[in-house]
Amino acid sequence: MECSVCYVDLNVKNIVNTKCNHIFCKECFWKWTNENNNCPMCRQNIISQTKMLLEKENIRNNIFSLMQEETKYYDTISCLQNDLYELEDKIFELSKFKKNPDKYMNEFLKKRDDWIKEKKNETRNKKDMVISQLDVYNTLYDNSREVLSQIKFEKENVSFDFELDTILNSSLLGVGEMNEILRTPSPRSHMQSPPPIIRIRR
Repeated sequence: MECSVCYVDLNVKNIVNTKCNHIFCKECFWKWTNENNNCPMCRQNIISQTKMLLEKENIRNNIFSLMQEETKYYDTISCLQNDLYELEDKIFELSKFKKNPDKYMNEFLKKRDDWIKEKKNETRNKKDMVISQLDVYNTLYDNSREVLSQIKFEKENVSFDFELDTILNSSLLGVGEMNEILRTPSPRSHMQSPPPIIRIRR
């Protein structure tokens, strides 16, 4: 039994048998399949296209998974480095404390007082800003109330003037009734609400 390409003698260690029943030596077979997906003799596909696509997809998914794992490892390393930097800072602070406790405590108290002062200033500024906003809202609210009151007053005056004109133009009023209506003060004097209108029964 010999290879179909190079005619070398085949044995159990170097034989390759394809599904199309052609036999080759391992060297010839792998050299050919590195660039081709078919039998060197009959050109039948060694691996089906569907299976090849599935294999490519699996390889692509595996690569993506490996990249994700690599990203996780980098993130973990970054976190560990940050923790290491924090520990180094704490060790440095402890060494300062051991060398001169009084000086270290004074520096610590000063930092604390500065931090408290800064937070107080921030709180005060926020409070002033809120109060300023409330003043603006209150001013807008008062102005809105005044505008609404003026609109309501004007609406009432227009209604009263219309009824008064209707009564004065009525031919059924007597002289005494006309004089009584004319003696009624104007609703616009002193910015007060108008007095009740005298209704004439017909």
